[in-house]
Amino acid sequence: MRTAEAKAADFADGRSNDIHGTMIAMQAADVRMRLLGNVRNRALEAYREIMKMTA
Repeated sequence: MRTAEAKAADFADGRSNDIHGTMIAMQAADVRMRLLGNVRNRALEAYREIMKMTA
C-alpha cells in the first residue's frame, strides 16, 4: 500500500509519467484491502459462532 501511495504521489507531483504502473499499484492495494476486510469479517463470524456454542 505504501508503494501505491508513493507511485500516486510521484505521478501527482510530475516526477513520474507511468500511469499504468500507478493504476496497477492502486488496484493491487485495493484488492489487498478488500481481502483483509473479508478475512477480518470471516474471523469475527467464526468467533461469534464459537461464542454462541459455548453460551
